[in-house]
Amino acid sequence: MIKSSVRSSIFFALMVSFTTNGSCILRALLGRDSIAGYFVAGILGGLAVLVEAPSRRIELAMYVFLRAMESGWNISLKQGLCKSMRHGEVALFSFSMAVLMAIYQNKPTTFSMTYRSTLTRIFGKN
Repeated sequence: MIKSSVRSSIFFALMVSFTTNGSCILRALLGRDSIAGYFVAGILGGLAVLVEAPSRRIELAMYVFLRAMESGWNISLKQGLCKSMRHGEVALFSFSMAVLMAIYQNKPTTFSMTYRSTLTRIFGKN
C-alpha cells in the first residue's frame, strides 16, 4: 500500500513538474509562447506515467483526461472561443458517465476491482 502511494505521489509530482516547468523553459528558450511548446511539455508530463504500475495507468489516464477537458474548456471560455453553458457541469457529468458506462459494459476488466465492485453494486451485474 505504501509503495503504491509513493509511486502515485512521484507520478503526480513528475507530471506537474514536467508540464509546468517544461512550458516555462521552452517559453524562455523560444522567447514567446508556442503551441508546440505546450505540446512538448504535455508529452514530457505524459512520460511520467511510466513510473506507475501498468495496472493503474488506465485510471490515471481517465483522471488526467478529465483535467485536460476542464483546462481546455476554461481556456476556450477565456479566449472567447465558446460561450458558457448553463448547467454545463451537468452535461460534462453526463458525458463522463456515458464513457464510464460504455467501458463498464464493453470491457469491465479495465477498472480496478474496487471500482468494478462499486459499479456492480450500484448498477448491477453486467
